[in-house]
Amino acid sequence: MVDLGKFKSFAMNLGIGVGLQIVRDWFNEQLKNVTPSDIYNAVINDADLWSMTPSDVKNAGLKYQKTYGGLFKKYQDEVSTEILLQWLKEDHPSLFSTLINIPLEYGKNAGLLWFDKQVQKIKQEIINTM
Repeated sequence: MVDLGKFKSFAMNLGIGVGLQIVRDWFNEQLKNVTPSDIYNAVINDADLWSMTPSDVKNAGLKYQKTYGGLFKKYQDEVSTEILLQWLKEDHPSLFSTLINIPLEYGKNAGLLWFDKQVQKIKQEIINTM
């Protein structure tokens, strides 16, 4: 006999995994033309990525919101700064290296703190538009 609790847990984990892959693919698409210099300048100038995001990219995100919005809202904690940093390290090592090696004159862990602030703001902006 099938244990429905285990099946439900398996299905939920599978769904989260698929959702995270969709987010990872979108994240990589957004970074394909970003250079280490872009990252460096964004950190030292405390750039607000959401305000700099072109409207066509934001509008493309609406498509995902309509399809996956409820799931994203429910599982938003799965898309964490830590997982995005891991993806950055694996998929864009030069960007990751730049982010973690911002000179101390800009503050200890300035790159990581800036990145976390951007992740939290973008998640909040996405949730607020749902």
